Amino acid sequence: MLRGYGVPVPKRELTRLIIHVDGAARNNPGPAAFGYVVRDHRGREIEAYGEFIGEATNNVAEYRGMIAAARRAAELRTSAAEFCVDSELLARQVAGKYRVKARHLKPLFAQLVAALNKIPQWRVRHVPRESNRAADRMANRALDARGVVT
Repeated sequence: MLRGYGVPVPKRELTRLIIHVDGAARNNPGPAAFGYVVRDHRGREIEAYGEFIGEATNNVAEYRGMIAAARRAAELRTSAAEFCVDSELLARQVAGKYRVKARHLKPLFAQLVAALNKIPQWRVRHVPRESNRAADRMANRALDARGVVT
């Protein structure tokens, strides 16, 4: 069994994950952080994580959060992951509906694609802000703590 932030979950139940991701920047750009919450396919929380990243824009925080969440999903050896984000820009760029025009986001996009390619099956879904409260809470806790929170 894997012991994460939440309840113990047998490894066989980690084949499908739902991961809510959010980034936050105060004053945009300003102090920034990201957070994510990993749940199994039944909605049980496995772990939650937030990390302060210093001075950045909200879009950079969103990307950094997605990169970290995708890397974590790969570490958990999931066969399928659904990433829920409230950033329409991020969701549409990953889906190929929007081009990544901002020069500073291009390397982050490349890192994200590399991380996602380590997961056999994945998708990024845009969700309303209200549906992403747990990830938002982790991002803001990390921002307030100016560090890592679990």
